[in-house]
Amino acid sequence: MVRPAVTVGVALLWNQTGDRLLISQRSPGSDFAGYWEFPGGKVLPGESIADCIRREVEEELGVVVSVGPLLLNVTHAYDHKTVTLAVHHCQVPGGAIPEPRQCQAVCWVAVADLASYQFPAANSVILQQLGQGGCPPWP
Repeated sequence: MVRPAVTVGVALLWNQTGDRLLISQRSPGSDFAGYWEFPGGKVLPGESIADCIRREVEEELGVVVSVGPLLLNVTHAYDHKTVTLAVHHCQVPGGAIPEPRQCQAVCWVAVADLASYQFPAANSVILQQLGQGGCPPWP
């Protein structure tokens, strides 16, 4: 069986002091409803990953972000599709307050506390890298 392939731009969105990441809770009726995720979304045809991340974060959270370097690509096969996550460091400009526009909730979480939240399986490599210090905060 050939699974559809999807590329997703993912923002590791750090606060101004670099000690917390923003996560959002998926809305009811969506894939993995109630699970937590790092902000981002599907890359549209002809769109760069950085542009995708900026667009998705603005739509989901109402803030414009600075997109930094690519940290890692993660490919995960679910039963119904294969997802490649292109994970970038990102930062919210000072004074901007993310709000849950297309998700249930948002919260700033210390890396050490991420294990307390339920994420889709595709995020396991990201969480592992963060836990091992493999994704230090972006200045």
